[in-house]
Amino acid sequence: MALSSQTVFQDIPQRQNFISKPHTLFVSPSPAGRKIVFGFSYLQKIGKGASTSVWFPPSIEEQIAKRIQNGDTSILDEFKVEWAAVRQFELLQENGNGEIYPLEVTIMDFAYRMLMRQRAGGMRVTIITLGTYTNPGQYDELRILDQRLQEAISQFISMLYLEEQSAIAQHDIDVQQRTGQWNYAEALPHIAITVGAGQLFNPTKSAKAEARFLQLLEMLPSHQIQHDIAVGLQIPEAAARNEEIRIIPEEQRFCQFQTALSNVFRGYDDLSLGKLHERADADNEVKSSMTFMRGYGDHMRNDFDSHYKNLASHMRSLEVININ
Repeated sequence: MALSSQTVFQDIPQRQNFISKPHTLFVSPSPAGRKIVFGFSYLQKIGKGASTSVWFPPSIEEQIAKRIQNGDTSILDEFKVEWAAVRQFELLQENGNGEIYPLEVTIMDFAYRMLMRQRAGGMRVTIITLGTYTNPGQYDELRILDQRLQEAISQFISMLYLEEQSAIAQHDIDVQQRTGQWNYAEALPHIAITVGAGQLFNPTKSAKAEARFLQLLEMLPSHQIQHDIAVGLQIPEAAARNEEIRIIPEEQRFCQFQTALSNVFRGYDDLSLGKLHERADADNEVKSSMTFMRGYGDHMRNDFDSHYKNLASHMRSLEVININ
């Protein structure tokens, strides 16, 4: 799915796919003559680098792109901005192959590579639009965008809509907006980290335009920003996967692989630097353990989320320093 001005301003070919309990992913506000001035898109397949871009309506896109490539990010300040909308879609793809890959401990390298194939995955899509109001009426470009995003998502993936996870994520955002504490580093840490890293390690002209876009977004009062989150779980499509469906022997399953690795490192269980220095209060400091790596959906857990947001806030401060 191309994430650009084409998503908003061109028709999407019709193709039916499956979303459990036909559900509106994003809550469109009542028509109010909203006109999209420009937007920002973020697309990441877990395990791969994220793709980001600032886009404009096709009628002015080429002209503005030239100015940005010439280093003139001030062009973004020339547009009147009265509202913002954030459409965030989280697609979770959980591990379902725990018993089809052989994990033979005697061939450690091969077993480790097979273990990595069992990791959870997923995809993350975020579209941010900034706009203004024209004459109030039924024509509203934000409502059109919401409909086209819904159609595009339903076409490229079959999924279950996760109502509970969506509601929990949405609740945190709603609280931030009601209290006037919404900022993109807290609400969109994945974008803050990506754009901040671009500013720090690869400060291209496009990266500066993206950082300026986020600053303009944050200048708006919280009540003028509508942030909706939808979370879905991918439904496996067996016909689309090149995997052999078979049950492997008991001695080659993950449980045995985990036990073998724990045994290898058990000799370090009693390691204590305090005991080596003869401290009276010394205790064991190392305990070997082996478990699955965290799945894609774990970034939404509270214990991981706080660390993620702290890192995003640090990156946000770098953007402010480097944009000027």
